[in-house]
Parts: sequence; structure tokens; C-alpha cells
Amino acid sequence: MAMSFETCLTAFLMISQKDARVGSTHVCLFIVLLYQWNQNQKVNPFQIRRTEVMRFTKIRSRDTFTRSIKLLHEAGYIRYIPSCNPDVASMVCINDFS
Repeated sequence: MAMSFETCLTAFLMISQKDARVGSTHVCLFIVLLYQWNQNQKVNPFQIRRTEVMRFTKIRSRDTFTRSIKLLHEAGYIRYIPSCNPDVASMVCINDFS
């Protein structure tokens, strides 16, 4: 059974506050990804569009987006499967914090 939105958000915030690599951009990005996961009935993986996520998060730079999503992936908060094709959406999995 998938975690609830609230449980996942609380777990992320509790864990990430101790992670010096995580800043406000990462927190905002994770919340938007969590929102999209919730909108997709908590199905992993789910599709994301960089431009849409950047609009929600107010991230203006592709480099900032790429660095931030890669850190969330490398730190184990999400699994990010980028698409090299601009016509194909990238995929994200929200990792289970339980």
C-alpha cells in the first residue's frame, strides 16, 4: 500500500532537515513532485514534464532544475529516470520512507 501524501511529506521533511545538501529549492521541488505523484493516484513511476515542474516550483534555470532533481535522486528521496527525448516525458518514483 502506498504511503499517504502527509506521511511522505512529513518523513521527507524530518529526514531532509538533517541533510545539509538539501536547500529550499530541493524542498520545493520535492513537494511539487509529491503533489504530482498524489494527483497520479500514487502510482510509481509517474511522468513529469520539466517545463511544468519548473513553472510550479518557480525554478527559472534548467541547470538549477537538473542539479536539484539529480541531488534528490542521488540522496535517495526519489528515483529519477530522465528522458533524452524532448517529446517523451521523464519518469519519477517517490521513494518509500517507511
